[in-house]
This record gives sequence, C-alpha cells and structure tokens, in this order.
Amino acid sequence: DGRAVITDFGIARGVFDAGLRHTLNAVLGTPAYMAPEQVEGSRDLTPAADIYALGVMLYEMFTGILPWTGSSVFAVAAARLHREPPDVRSVRPDLPEDLAGVIRRCMARQPGDRYGQVAELGRALDELCVADVRPAPGLRATSASPVLAAASPLASKTVAVLPFRSVGSPDDAYLADGLTEDLIDQLSMTSGLRVRPRGAVKHLADAPGDARELGQQLGVQVVVEGSLRRAGDRLRVTTRLISVADGFQLWARRSDRTPAEVLALSDELAQAIAEALTVAPQPPARVAPTDPRALDAYFRGRFEYHKFNPEALARAVAYLEEARSLAPDDPMILSGYALACTRHWFFGSPGRAEQARVAAERACALAPHRAEPLVGLASYSFFLDDVPRAVRLLRQALALNADIPDAHDMLGKILVESGPVRRGIDHLERAAQLDPAFRANRSNIGRALALDGRPGEAQALLDAMVRDEDSDPARVLQLRMMVWRGDREGARAMSHLPLLERTPFAQAMVNLLLDPDSSLDPADILAPKFNSAHATWRGRSLFHQVRCEFALVRGQHERALEALADAVSVGLEGALVLAAHQGELAADLVKQGAAAPGGVGR
Repeated sequence: DGRAVITDFGIARGVFDAGLRHTLNAVLGTPAYMAPEQVEGSRDLTPAADIYALGVMLYEMFTGILPWTGSSVFAVAAARLHREPPDVRSVRPDLPEDLAGVIRRCMARQPGDRYGQVAELGRALDELCVADVRPAPGLRATSASPVLAAASPLASKTVAVLPFRSVGSPDDAYLADGLTEDLIDQLSMTSGLRVRPRGAVKHLADAPGDARELGQQLGVQVVVEGSLRRAGDRLRVTTRLISVADGFQLWARRSDRTPAEVLALSDELAQAIAEALTVAPQPPARVAPTDPRALDAYFRGRFEYHKFNPEALARAVAYLEEARSLAPDDPMILSGYALACTRHWFFGSPGRAEQARVAAERACALAPHRAEPLVGLASYSFFLDDVPRAVRLLRQALALNADIPDAHDMLGKILVESGPVRRGIDHLERAAQLDPAFRANRSNIGRALALDGRPGEAQALLDAMVRDEDSDPARVLQLRMMVWRGDREGARAMSHLPLLERTPFAQAMVNLLLDPDSSLDPADILAPKFNSAHATWRGRSLFHQVRCEFALVRGQHERALEALADAVSVGLEGALVLAAHQGELAADLVKQGAAAPGGVGR
C-alpha cells in the first residue's frame, strides 16, 4: 500500500572495533531469528549468522509465518538444532524452486554451507525472476500499526493512465496517443505518484472490461481514463479518475481545447490529478507549443520515427523540421528533431549531423533541467564516437526521468557491446516495456540475446516480430544470425521471400550462404552508406564487422583479420560474433589477432 516499513533482524556481532573479535559467553539475539551456532553459544560467530537471520526473514516474508515455532522461546531456539529448516514451498508451492533454494541455503545448519558474503546472496536474488511472484491470498501482517496505517494516504499512489480513446475520426488517433504518452510522462515526474509505463497499458487500448477491472489487472490503486472527440476546430477531452478498490469516480473534467493546446492540457490534467490524489503537484516545467501546426507536425513526426525504416525516418525528419520551423525554441520539438537527425545520419545522411548538434545543444540551453534534451545530445555524442560523454548524458537524463525509452535503448546498446551485457539487456527490455511500438528496440534485444549466447530466446523474439506487419528488420537479423551459424538450410527456406526483392543486402546474405564463392559480397552493398567519409563511426564499425563475418563464411582468414582490425580502428569496443560453424577458423583468427599490433584479437 505504499507504506515504508523499517525492520531489524538483529546483530550477530559488531566488527567495528578490532579488539572485539569474539562475542561474550552468552546467548544474544532474538530466538526466532538466531542461527544454530548462536543458540549453541559459539564464541566465534561470523557474518553467516546474519545471513541465517536474513533467510528466516525471507521465509517469513513469503509465507507470513516463522519457520520455527514452539511453546516457549527455548523451544523455538532449540528446534533448529534438531530439525532441517522447512522448505518454503511446503507453505507456498507456487514459489519458484530457485527462490526456495536460496532460502534453504541461507538457513543451512552449518555456517560453511550458507552464502559466504551478503553480496553473494544479493547476486543470487538479483538473478531470480520474481516479477510474477504474488503474496499468498489472505496473508496479513501479524501486527499492524494503527499509526502507520493512518499514514498510508500520504504514501505514494500507484496510477495507470489507460490509452485515451479517439471518439470519431480515426485520423485523430495520433492525437489521443500523444496525449496519453505525454500525460504518463508528466505524472511520472510528480512526487508521490508511481505511474505504470506506456508499455504496460498500450495493449489495453481496445481491451474489454471497465476501468476498475483493468486497474486490477495492472495492480494499481487509481486509473485515469479518457476520450477525445473533435468538434469543428476544437477538441473535447473528457478525463476521469477511478478508484480501483471500490470503483468510485474520484474526479472528472471535461475540457474544450484547440489541437495546439493538447500539451498545455496535459500539464493541467497532471496538476489536477495530483491535487485530487492529495499529493504535492509539481509546477509546470515547460511552456507547451501553442501553434496547432507545430504540435500536429511533432506528433506525426514522432509517430513515423518509431517505425524505424529509412522511408519512415525521412518522413519523421520532414515533419519535425516543419514543427521546428513553426516553434524554433520549443525544447521538446528540438529534442525529437535531434534524435531523428542522428538516426538519419546513421542511415547515410551526413548533413544531418550538424543539424542534430545544433538542435540538441539549443534544447539543452532552453531546458537544462529536462531529460529529453539530454537524450538528444547523448544521441549526437554517441554517433560522433564520444561514447563516454553519451553515457554520462544518458545517466543524467535517466536521473531526471527514469521512463524515457530512447535513453534506456541507447544505454542498453552501449552496455551490450562494452559490458556488462546482462545489464545492457535489462535496459533494452526496459525500453520495450515503456514503448512496445519501438520496433528498432526489439531488434536490438534480439541481437543482444544472440551475443549473450541465448540464440533460442533471440529466435523466439524475432519470430514474434515477423508476425507483425513490418517484419523486414526481423528477417534481416534472422539472416545475419544464420550467417553466424552457417545455417544454409535456413537460408534456403528464406530464399523465396519477397523481402529479397526489395532488400539487396538480404539477397546477398542468402547467396553467400548457399554459394560462398558468389561474386556478390553483402558488405559491398553496405559500403556506400556505412563506409563513406561522412558515415558515422557506428556505421563504419558495422560495415567492418559484416566484412569479418562474411570472410569467415568463406574461410578467408587474412581478410577476416584485416576487417576486424579495421573495425577496431574506427572504435569497435565490444562483441563480435564469429561464425559458430567455423570453429577452427575462429580459433585461428583469435590466435592471429592476439599477436597483431594493438591487440586486435581482444
């Protein structure tokens, strides 16, 4: 319910004074949480006793009862000396076995069988997937405090903003989508509110059920729902606040605005919702654009930007250029324009680099305390090969607003290649949760899973992408993974797809797998965009990685080593997949690389 609870599981021994190397010859501690060696009066206690106590707490947290019971404190303390610790799954059979194993190890009879350090236990807990664990039905705290219970209305509220419905013309769907996204962002920056990300609610746009039922599915206390209807040159926006606990309508507002005032309305709604929930409203941190043409162009540009294909990206840049010309000092528009320009730069439009820099720096100057301009500047820095600066900017942005998909996606890509890979995947998956329509992000996750040695998970994700309308990026990545594996049968199965007719690079990969001596080199197709003097370092690095991969398929050791050296020379820092079916070639390549100047083989 949002309350903060402070607890204490006792101290086995203080180690602050070097002279205090042993406990007193007495039994100290709370019997329910004491380790067996404490009960036995051992004079040489270690941190393993605290880990035992923490294991008891974990058992109690997941079951609502203590593992050891008895008619007296002595019986409770002695029980652990004569019986094995109970399995948490005997009370909660729905819990994962891995979690039960962690608790069993914490409560092992012998100190040496427990985790050696709390950090080791922390890592074990981090590795568990506990997102779907739910409290057992009917469990209640054994002693609720009336004071704390009374304080709960002041605690953080959990809120979900359901997708606003466009009632009337489907042409206004992008406005409803934009209002939903912006309201989520504004509420997320309000102290005292915890807001479900866009990715958690987007699939509910056409879901059956009322707001209360959907709120129960999302596990929130309050739901915001609304609709948007056009009447002439104005929009009527109806917004309601529903309590999930009892279904009562807490607040409602009907607003008539022009399309240009949608973002200003979002600010007003965020303020009013915060007040209705008795949390402190935040002062507006921006001046929303008022030109309806600028706002319309911005929403259309962002809609195209998320499609992530060259044609849609060109349209996104055009829309955002139009928005910028109409509202040249709007930080939100400038930030979106900078992101689109840097991505367009990567795809072979070098003139966009300077435009991205100017827009990003201007946005940061106008709104230094907002996260979006920092993400735009980070994107420019990343493609300029100033990765350390990009990481610093991304961390600053996420400190201001932890729910920006572009920031998580970019930081995830960097970490996947520089390490730690798992943390990079976490950021990529967070971006997917925040924005499930972010198709490029899904491709990035697929590639990261493959690089992390999880090809089955990568393939499952790409198969799901293929079922979407825009399956080309997933198909291209599937083909590249086939190159890594030397999967000729897979290439033969894809050799008749229409994709090959419109994507020469895909056709060249199929030809390479089916005929390694083919004169058509897939790398040559990428050269004009990714290996020109004006290409980004990221593009040149990709080009040379592809050269290396394809040389391995052909058994060309020296060319593969040369390509790898070129990739390092333009900034390659991390993972390079060597074709799994070419084990001897890959091993030979690494041996040669280790002896090469500059340590190419790393």
